[in-house]
Amino acid sequence: MSDMHHVTSIIVHVAQALAMLTFLFLMWRWSRPQKKSEIPKEQAEAVERCVKLRNQLEKNHLEANLSSRCYK
Repeated sequence: MSDMHHVTSIIVHVAQALAMLTFLFLMWRWSRPQKKSEIPKEQAEAVERCVKLRNQLEKNHLEANLSSRCYK
């Protein structure tokens, strides 16, 4: 094998190795579990306020029903 063929063979092997490493890296990236998207802080606070208001409204409604039954 001449020197030119030997150099060409080395270059081809290096290119194949780089292609293989790139492929393995991409497969590793795509196979990892996706991160769960977090709810923005403002949205989480709004949900919490909504739940508190709903619970307060339900409590007031139940208290009103109980008091109206007691005084009838």
